[in-house]
Amino acid sequence: ESLSKNAKGMLVVEMSAGQLLDDVLRITKGQCPIQFYGRAGGPVPLPEEILKQIDLMVNEGIPTDIHPRDLWFERLTAELGLTYES
Repeated sequence: ESLSKNAKGMLVVEMSAGQLLDDVLRITKGQCPIQFYGRAGGPVPLPEEILKQIDLMVNEGIPTDIHPRDLWFERLTAELGLTYES
């Protein structure tokens, strides 16, 4: 909780669809923007994938008008050529 008061943003990376994300959102109480990168099954995210997410956060900012999980679903489905509506 104390980290969120001074952080410009946080990236939650996990091997699920956001169970840890829910805890981080609850604990930070909206004090900083949160970005989410998850993977439900499959290989563990590589350092390059995580760095790509950090680059997105730095260069594009962290949207605060959409839930981090919804943004993750939008990006994931776009990569697969699908559409997602929250």
